[in-house]
Amino acid sequence: MKPHAVFDIVRFCKDFHIPYDDEGSEVTDGWVNIACPFCNGSHHLGFSTITGAVSCWRCGKHSLRETLLKIFHAKKHGFRCEGPVSVSDIAQRYIAALPYVKTPGNRGRIARERKTCQVPSTAGPMSSPHKRYLAGRKFDPDKIGREWGLLGTGPFGDYKLRIIAPITVDGDVVSFQGRDITNKQRLRYKACKKELEAIHHKHILYGVDLLSSRRAVVVEGIADAWRLGPGAVATFGTAYTKEQKSFIANRLDQVCLLFDSCDEHAVKQMEVLGEELSLVMDKVEMITTDWKDPGEAPQDEADGLMHDLGFR
Repeated sequence: MKPHAVFDIVRFCKDFHIPYDDEGSEVTDGWVNIACPFCNGSHHLGFSTITGAVSCWRCGKHSLRETLLKIFHAKKHGFRCEGPVSVSDIAQRYIAALPYVKTPGNRGRIARERKTCQVPSTAGPMSSPHKRYLAGRKFDPDKIGREWGLLGTGPFGDYKLRIIAPITVDGDVVSFQGRDITNKQRLRYKACKKELEAIHHKHILYGVDLLSSRRAVVVEGIADAWRLGPGAVATFGTAYTKEQKSFIANRLDQVCLLFDSCDEHAVKQMEVLGEELSLVMDKVEMITTDWKDPGEAPQDEADGLMHDLGFR
């Protein structure tokens, strides 16, 4: 198997005695076909061994979760499986997506290039310009500065005029991200250079060290996490990685996903992530709101949501 987020369909079929085709005139390279339990199409349901997609020639695309549920409740094509079947257990056994397996004592430890990462030498306590920027976005500068350990930079250097958000894992600063306070620089958010990170920021989550349990609200950006407060973790954008999925599955048991509800692409990404995580986690919820994005939410509404979710 290639190191992608895919279901090991061949091993699955062999273990459950399900006939399959991985070659032939009706099988596309990189796919494995079985009889479709949705439309009873003879070996029309394909599983991609490259992307993890599941699609039938006749009835179209299906999620892996609904496909497994259908297989274990079908009465035709030899799919019938006696006794209770947990889709999550099946996923744990056959999904090759997670390079870090959930085992006792393993909390998602990942290799580091170096023990810690140094924040920019120009960074220090936030000054008036940084606090004015935060206040302008309806944040309490002193409160979130204390909670998230925020720093600020002056008018010089590669990270000039930015709020510096250290990214910590298990108490160590492993990376950082800088937010432009002028709204005039080419990059609003500027990450630490990859070669200086102890752990690549797209392999982990922002805010994980502030969690008080194995539950979290997963959002896109660091400002979204600031608005919701401790209990929220950020993926640094909608383009999450397989390493982040692994990190989530090893560090957390339950998640609520809250991406930008007004962004169709973000909502789609949230749905895909939710589907993938639901196969390996105890509980996954997806939340939509009337906010443009969580970072722009009224503070009282954000506090109310976190209270309702049991984080306050």
